[in-house]
Amino acid sequence: MKIVFVCDVFYPYFDGGGVIEVFEKAKNLVKLGHKVIVICNRNAISANKSDLFKLKDKEIVEGIEIHRTNRPYTYGAVLSSIPALFQMYKILKNLIENDEIDVCIPVQNRPCIPTYLAARNRKPCVPQWFHTTLKGRLLGFQGWKNYDKSIFRRIFAWLLESYVIRLPYEGFFTPSKSSKDDLLKYSKSDKIYIIPPGINWEYINNIETPKKKNQVIWVGRFEKQKNITHTIKAVIQARKRIKDLKLVIVSIGGIEEDKVVEFTQEYDFIKYYKSVSDEEKYRLFKESKVLMHTGSKEGFGIVLMEGLACGVPFLAYDIPAMKEAAENTKGGITVPYGDINSLVHGIVDLHLDDDFYDNLVCTGRKYVKENYSWVRIAESMEKILKQIIKDKGI
Repeated sequence: MKIVFVCDVFYPYFDGGGVIEVFEKAKNLVKLGHKVIVICNRNAISANKSDLFKLKDKEIVEGIEIHRTNRPYTYGAVLSSIPALFQMYKILKNLIENDEIDVCIPVQNRPCIPTYLAARNRKPCVPQWFHTTLKGRLLGFQGWKNYDKSIFRRIFAWLLESYVIRLPYEGFFTPSKSSKDDLLKYSKSDKIYIIPPGINWEYINNIETPKKKNQVIWVGRFEKQKNITHTIKAVIQARKRIKDLKLVIVSIGGIEEDKVVEFTQEYDFIKYYKSVSDEEKYRLFKESKVLMHTGSKEGFGIVLMEGLACGVPFLAYDIPAMKEAAENTKGGITVPYGDINSLVHGIVDLHLDDDFYDNLVCTGRKYVKENYSWVRIAESMEKILKQIIKDKGI
């Protein structure tokens, strides 16, 4: 097969779990013998603008053929993204006309438009959809109300998702049952395939395991919906019971970074690690006792599986995807959303109840090892893509 992913952000800027997921799926589909192309924007949250034009317009990484737009736009941009999106459309259109593509996979909202327009009536289009922000009143706008300070960008993002989610695709890839249920509320498609992300088990297992500390770890991007301050407040309160408790925060930054820096300046038991290597991230996982996930919405949460692979159970809010993860892995616990006191009790219980803790570690780690291999996930995706192409008559 000849497969193309179309993304806002891609290698070398891994600014979140979604980018890592696309990279690993693409890499493992190459290993299975398929040609994989990625068309992406030149910019990313973590990119320095001075470095953008040092990137090649076209290169091959891990067997993946990467095409980059020469017009960058910042993450979340509206008008300034149009030239690059148009270029994505042109690159893909040319590839399709030259018969270099069998199936197209746009990644989340924005890339769906150029991908769908280029592929329409010619090649199947199956978006990779991590989570649906549409939620609640006003045709789903309630889910976007805290997305950005700018009401213009909030309205634009809401309109964009409302439109692209309803286009007549040949299906969707999504990481969990909860994200599938959200899609079904708005999408016209009846073909939604659950393909979870995976982890690099062997790589993680080969990293030396340091001695456990009374330490909580939080990993993610500093977006409002990630609620990093909820974790910080809970750890501050939990220190009344666990005097030497520490918090390590791993992130590439984001709009709430200044708040986090202020907390690290005020409290010496909070450490912020910015843009660390995978090896350093997994080392920090392994020396921690609890992984916190206090987000308000999530499609899956690959960070939970990474934590379990490192022997770290999770404590999360009871949003659907986290409840699903806890039920499946038996490697974490959930508490009512927004309840800081319940987070505090969860931290204390996980640190002081050794039998309960060890059971979560054992069952969670075993489940992840057996179910989240990137090779197995790529094979599942391969089977579905072949059937989609067959049904399209290509």
